Amino acid sequence: DPNANASSSATTGSQADRRQMRRTSANFAIFTRLVGVPMVSISFTYSLMHFKVLPNDKAMIFVLMLEACGPPAMQIMVMCQLFHEDAEIMLGRVMVHSYFWSIPTLTFWIALILYLLH
Repeated sequence: DPNANASSSATTGSQADRRQMRRTSANFAIFTRLVGVPMVSISFTYSLMHFKVLPNDKAMIFVLMLEACGPPAMQIMVMCQLFHEDAEIMLGRVMVHSYFWSIPTLTFWIALILYLLH
């Protein structure tokens, strides 16, 4: 039946579109969490340090800047639970990618923080 083939290909296309949308949103979330959030947090903490709102304790400022730079395990779990179907598969993929990409980003953020505090 030609109509059955047309509807099954439309369904397959719709599923592919949903998978692509999930992949894109997961990549955006990982990028935002590993690059955007640390950028804002480090800038905000540095501004507070510059205007002498924070005490002159470099270890405390280092921790304040660093805590936003780590991989987001809890946020990933909440985000993946919102997808409902295939949550375990999506959770595994997103966590592997976020921890993989956190290696270079965390190294960069630590180097930047140490430079700023020097």
